[in-house]
Amino acid sequence: MKDLKESFRLIKRNIYEYAKLNDLLFQSLDFDDWNLMLKERSEKIRKIYIENEQEIAFIKASLDDSLDEDTASSLFEALKEFKYEEIHDAGFTIPIMEKLISYYENKNNKAKLLFLYLNYGYEIMEYYLRMGNVSFMDKAKASFLKVIALKDYYKEFKPEIRARIFIGYYNLTSALPDLIEEDKKFPCIYYKEMLDFYFSKDIMEFDKDNMTSKDEVIYVVEAFCYGFAKYIDEDSLYRDEFFSLVERSLKSFDDLSSDVVRVVSIILGYYHKEYDINELFSLLEEMNKEYLEMNLTFLGTEDSILDFCNWMDVASALVEITKRRNIPIEKQKEYIISIETPILNYISNVNYKDYTSYFDDVSSDIFKAFLPCVSTLDEKLDLIQRLIIRRQPITYIHSLMVKRISEEITFAILRMNKAILNPLFDLGMGGADILDYMGIGAMIHDLGKCLTVGVINAQSRHLTDDEFDCIRLHPKRALDFLGEDKDFIPFYDIMLGHHKWYDGKKGYPIDFDNTKSKYKIAIDIISIADSIDAATDILGRNYTIGKDFDSLLTELIVGASTRYNPDIVRLIEKDEVLKSKLKYLTTYGRERVYYEAYKEIAKK
Repeated sequence: MKDLKESFRLIKRNIYEYAKLNDLLFQSLDFDDWNLMLKERSEKIRKIYIENEQEIAFIKASLDDSLDEDTASSLFEALKEFKYEEIHDAGFTIPIMEKLISYYENKNNKAKLLFLYLNYGYEIMEYYLRMGNVSFMDKAKASFLKVIALKDYYKEFKPEIRARIFIGYYNLTSALPDLIEEDKKFPCIYYKEMLDFYFSKDIMEFDKDNMTSKDEVIYVVEAFCYGFAKYIDEDSLYRDEFFSLVERSLKSFDDLSSDVVRVVSIILGYYHKEYDINELFSLLEEMNKEYLEMNLTFLGTEDSILDFCNWMDVASALVEITKRRNIPIEKQKEYIISIETPILNYISNVNYKDYTSYFDDVSSDIFKAFLPCVSTLDEKLDLIQRLIIRRQPITYIHSLMVKRISEEITFAILRMNKAILNPLFDLGMGGADILDYMGIGAMIHDLGKCLTVGVINAQSRHLTDDEFDCIRLHPKRALDFLGEDKDFIPFYDIMLGHHKWYDGKKGYPIDFDNTKSKYKIAIDIISIADSIDAATDILGRNYTIGKDFDSLLTELIVGASTRYNPDIVRLIEKDEVLKSKLKYLTTYGRERVYYEAYKEIAKK
């Protein structure tokens, strides 16, 4: 009889196999050999998708009944393997953890609950944050609070297990505070609680030789101290509490890293009015330059990435301080560009697979910091490509395909029935302007999808209901991300409306009326191009077997006037030149697009 451990092993094997198959895409091969490899990979990944679905269904079925000890133990050990091998798939593992938490709470198994509470909180925090749903952060916080509550049983745990309690404190004092809407004092409250607990006479005597706990505590201390930027302002809430705790930390630990000691000494000097904000900026700027010279030369090594994380804290503080200094806005922009440019260059050269979630978040932050400092649309589009879209190869290639398809459709409209484009001509665009506009719109139409949780773009299993809901949010996430930037406003309706039906009666977002948009014809073109690529892609979409172009054209004709613009569908149906080009693009042309895109990404 099939057992749970075997199902988890198969899923884990498939995850590793999936990663290996993706690595093959970055090989330096000629087009014919690479294309053959791509097709073989696509077949294997489709089998992985099907097999994962079968195994996940078997595991879920085991959760429908009351757990027995053997089943619970098998699930728990499998989750531990996933955790220790850095396999994160919260959409799959969260329901399992919820079932196990209920079971082990009834059994009062504190050691297993400590593991489960900690990892449940982490997965909830990371997963729903990436899906843009911060309402779940309270749920993550509640789980971390359960972790630190287990300090009352500290002596009952083995050394390596009780050290996890301090990871709970890390999440409450550093990882979670910026994500949750409530009293900003709580990081200081829990940080003080941790110090009081760790330095209590009872724990010091009991745990003096436990270096695992001490290492975790120091990690919490250093992360807390690096969060000084939000307390720089003299009117910052809880400023005195924060700096009092930082000062206590400096006196209590003699083995903090030299960089932390230096940063803490600098910010305490500012707090005690030994120098003003301009002097603070100069001291941190000097430290920032040293990071650049010393720590960013070994690109892609683990040490380099760890140094980068530390450097980011200092650089982010410099940006925040720059905004508060009494200097002209143009000078502020110069400083921000000088601080952020090395970060941009570093991220642009980091393999998209390395620390994906962390670097995706950093990339988004850097883009938003940079955006007000660049003046042209071309510069902004270059930033989006380098920092956001090219870090998601599947979305990048899809965007390239939508661009090519929409350009061919627009060319044909200009050639055969120019009047279709009158709404864009009425906006003052000429033919060349329209082609440029459509190309840009196509490349950023799915920007919001690049901001979602990684497993959605990985496509190694069927999406959960929450993940489908997340997908439906991606048009709005793009707008929220870009804000009110005047250069992107003309493209907002494309990003919002490309999943709306032509007649406006179906699709998402529900509250966007595409029928009233002055850019509606552009939305219609991108929507059709998007559908054409998605439906005919047999290389990159593991969850479906693509249609040939003729089958898709039949669907376009059936959906004309409801889902699709009838004028554009009629043009595709009747124009043999356009039809031929689209058939090529969705077969051999796609293979060439894939090849060139991965060559470009592999150069990083």
